[in-house]
Amino acid sequence: MSRFLATTSHDIRTPLHAVLGAADLLRTAEPGTRRTYLDVIDPGRDRRRRADPVADSEHRAR
Repeated sequence: MSRFLATTSHDIRTPLHAVLGAADLLRTAEPGTRRTYLDVIDPGRDRRRRADPVADSEHRAR
């Protein structure tokens, strides 16, 4: 396997495992605990929303 494929595969699998793990936790959690998990996940959306314009402007600058 080429180094590129190995790196790309790792870069895709790592966050995917986190998403699948969070989904499993949400699926099996009690309602009160589920709310706690969602409160932890939601701030990530806000950070992504703030980072998207920076990434877009960086991409356009290339």
